Amino acid sequence: MEGEVSQEFLIDFEEEILEAETGLELELELGESATLETDLITLSPGKEETVVVGEFDIEVFPEFGERNLNFYLEGEYDTLENRELAFGFEGELGETDYDLGMEIGDEDRIAYLQYYRRFDSGVSLRGEVEFEGGFRFNSSRIRVRGFQISLGDSIWELSGELDAGFDDSIFTDDDFLETSISLENETVRRFGLISAGEGLTFYRLELLPEEEGKSELVEVVLYNANQRAVNLKGWSIKSSGLTYEVKEKIIIGPGEKVTIHVDRELLDEEERISLVDPSGRTADVWGFPRFARFEEGLFQKEAVLERDIQIEFAGGEFDELVVDWAGEISMERGEVLFGDLRVDHEVDFREVALGYEREDLELEVSLLDSEVSLDWSPVEDEDLEVEIDLSVNGEGDAGLDLQVEQDFDVIEVENELEMDSSSEELEFLISHSIEVNSLEAEVEYSFENGEIVEVFVESTLEF
Repeated sequence: MEGEVSQEFLIDFEEEILEAETGLELELELGESATLETDLITLSPGKEETVVVGEFDIEVFPEFGERNLNFYLEGEYDTLENRELAFGFEGELGETDYDLGMEIGDEDRIAYLQYYRRFDSGVSLRGEVEFEGGFRFNSSRIRVRGFQISLGDSIWELSGELDAGFDDSIFTDDDFLETSISLENETVRRFGLISAGEGLTFYRLELLPEEEGKSELVEVVLYNANQRAVNLKGWSIKSSGLTYEVKEKIIIGPGEKVTIHVDRELLDEEERISLVDPSGRTADVWGFPRFARFEEGLFQKEAVLERDIQIEFAGGEFDELVVDWAGEISMERGEVLFGDLRVDHEVDFREVALGYEREDLELEVSLLDSEVSLDWSPVEDEDLEVEIDLSVNGEGDAGLDLQVEQDFDVIEVENELEMDSSSEELEFLISHSIEVNSLEAEVEYSFENGEIVEVFVESTLEF
């Protein structure tokens, strides 16, 4: 058995009320093929009557060979005499996901069938049929995603959606038939960049074909920008908490490249990689390009220019054409310069932005919206993490989010400050939370124009 007990209080100084909520959640395993979840909640909404709400959910998973099937029974009841009950079964039949059941309320009884099927061609079918005093074909969607077609020398991806709804099988004002289609063509141009200056640098990474019985390898190409030869013995490559060290003597001359092989597990596309000399000094840091997909298997220090064209049709008629250019230049030490330009067929600019990114900081300037945003992590280690998000626009609006998380072995503490300011008002939200084993407590204070308006307190105990 698992569960939690929770208690919440909200003090609203403007309405002069105190709201309280007490909750108990339980989850029990009834043998190997059934579960029971129950919730009991007491609501005291200020000056209104206290309400007790009870909910339960029973799921049974019978074994029928390879079939995926489960039965469910859900119910809700409160002291205001609102009652709801739902039962049915859901599973998979012939690669189609379905949910067949009935909802019973104080006044309504609705039977329903929901279904979803995705085909290998990229076409998917989703919909719902309801029976409520008659037949109602509530909604059905046929979707296409990522279906490739050739137009000349270009490959385009076709996506689309047909959405239909009918009532009593007769077209009325509530019936609808909507279609939308889009064609998308994407090209990525890469321009190799050899690092200037002195020292060894990364030049290229490439995944090698897998061989049976052997671990997957990555080919790492290093470039010597020095005016003298370098012995690689004692140099290392670090990433994801792992290290590969060159054990043998390898001489790389000025302006030359050398290839070494490392295990695939050393590299993680979410982490930057470092090239470290025998003294422990980091000679080069490299983050993977934001447009790169690791399964493509080849990366090199480069400038990347991506162009994306998207054509939209709605109801059988042309709707819009949008072209998006996005660029990135990899710099020394893992920094990246990037930009984004988006324009439609009426030559209206949708986005014009420039930015800079490194491991602990991202700065973006939207020229179209006159907005600057900054995400910065000035401190990040095992026991202390600080994150700052700041945005300012040309109209004088500003937003700030400051988070400080500290880990004291068995105790985790988090403090957060949120601020939104404009020419008319200033809002603050200050929160403190502490977690000790299975007990968690949180306090929030809300301020408007220097005055406190709300206090929220919550405590939760898991067992």
